[in-house]
Amino acid sequence: MHVIACISEHGLEFFETRFGSNRFDNINDFIRNLLRYVRGTSEFNLTDVVLVLDNAQCHCRAEQDFEEIEFLDATLLLLGPYSPMLNPIKNVLSTFKTAVKSFMTESCMETLSVPVGVTMKNHRQFFSPDCC
Repeated sequence: MHVIACISEHGLEFFETRFGSNRFDNINDFIRNLLRYVRGTSEFNLTDVVLVLDNAQCHCRAEQDFEEIEFLDATLLLLGPYSPMLNPIKNVLSTFKTAVKSFMTESCMETLSVPVGVTMKNHRQFFSPDCC
C-alpha cells in the first residue's frame, strides 16, 4: 500500500492511499484531486498553493497539471537532486511509517493468518485502513 500525502503549515491537508506502484499518471491524478480539494475549501485559494515535489521519477510530468486552465493559479516548486532537507514530507512520512510498523507488530498474527477462501492481497487490504 502507498500513501500519498500533502501537508501545510497547519498539518496534514490531503492524502490518498492506493495499492500498486506510483507512476506519473497516478501522481498527476493525485495532484489534480488535491488542487480541486483545495479550490473547494474556504480556507485556501489556489493562489496560496505552492506544491513542493522532489525529483522522484513519478513526479516527472507534474508540470502538466499546472498548465491546465483550472490550476494556473497554483505554483509548482521542483526541488533539485539531493535536497531532502528541503522536503518536509519526508519527516512526516517517517513518523507515519513508524506508526504503521508498530500497528503491524501488534497485529502480526491477525495479518499473517489468511482465512480460507480469501486471497492474501484482499486480507491485507482489509487491515490497511486500520493501519493508516
